[in-house]
Amino acid sequence: MKKILFVLAVVSTFFMGCDPEVTPFAATFSTNSITETGSATANKAMTTVLTNATSTSGSVSWSFSESNTVTGWTYSISVNGSTQSGTSGSFDIAGNSAATIIVTVSPNGTDGTGTASMTFTEGSNSLGTVSYSYTASTTPPAPNFSLSITNDTSSALASSSLEYKTVFTNLSSDSIEITWIRIEDAGNPATWSYTTCDHITCWAPFITEKTNKVAGNHVFDFKTEISPNSATGTGTVTTLLFEPSDSAGTVQTHTIVHTAN
Repeated sequence: MKKILFVLAVVSTFFMGCDPEVTPFAATFSTNSITETGSATANKAMTTVLTNATSTSGSVSWSFSESNTVTGWTYSISVNGSTQSGTSGSFDIAGNSAATIIVTVSPNGTDGTGTASMTFTEGSNSLGTVSYSYTASTTPPAPNFSLSITNDTSSALASSSLEYKTVFTNLSSDSIEITWIRIEDAGNPATWSYTTCDHITCWAPFITEKTNKVAGNHVFDFKTEISPNSATGTGTVTTLLFEPSDSAGTVQTHTIVHTAN
């Protein structure tokens, strides 16, 4: 009996002396390579997300360097919305959480292609490198889409709704992101209501802005419906359509002048 008790005591001491197993820190990036183009007069934010899928927290160190420098360009870096200073630093990341890293390039009116990279480590472990490439031009690229009609003028009874449409064509074989914003003239009759229909759906009248992806070479009727609700008068509605990656260079408009009799 004494021998059995002795063995149990030894086994118990052995297990009590062992530290619990800790899951090694590991994290992955949503992307390791970012390539963008746009206007030399606008800033561009380039985003990657570092996800820690383990329960182990860690302290991540980062270092930023330019491999192709464009004179006059500046960069700023933020982690989870907090602006970083200098070209290196660190941040803590909890277990089962993520960190959003944004590199914003400011071309400050200068054409060129700048490349840079950020390296990330946790202790002695390399987490990887994210590369960035941005090409800026003071001559905006031609838009990747066309509108069949840019100006519409028509009339209808004040008791009737009228639908205006322009054919939207994605000129690219790749999907593109399009933002539309509907602007109603302040002098329009107060009781008029407006509905915008894109390739997704016809949105409720209070929706005046949307951003959606359009498939490569896709063609659809972009429509604006005006309902005067029995109020006579003349009003103007203009919808701006543009690629958000270069809103200044790609904007096109569909302007409607409607008269309700």
